[in-house]
Amino acid sequence: VNNATARVMTNKKMVTPYAN
Repeated sequence: VNNATARVMTNKKMVTPYAN
């Protein structure tokens, strides 16, 4: 994944754990 994508996932993993 891109750095931006990873950052979004990290920022929203508690809100939207779609990549978990």
